[in-house]
Amino acid sequence: MAEPIRLYLDEDAQRTSLVRALRARQIDVLIANETDNIGISDRAQLAFAVSQTRGCSGYDRLHPIDCYSDHAQT
Repeated sequence: MAEPIRLYLDEDAQRTSLVRALRARQIDVLIANETDNIGISDRAQLAFAVSQTRGCSGYDRLHPIDCYSDHAQT
């Protein structure tokens, strides 16, 4: 059986219509508003997602190599 999809959306990506559409498709979505993570840095958002074993998405302009390289090792 496939593992369920688990996502974390930061405050830039948590549009209501997107969250509803994902949840309607049985995707486990957690948003920044539900975790009191509004206003924290992109690096902290990613660290939170990793700690929760979730994929992370945002719409702002990150520097992916700088931000994600800390979490690239498994």
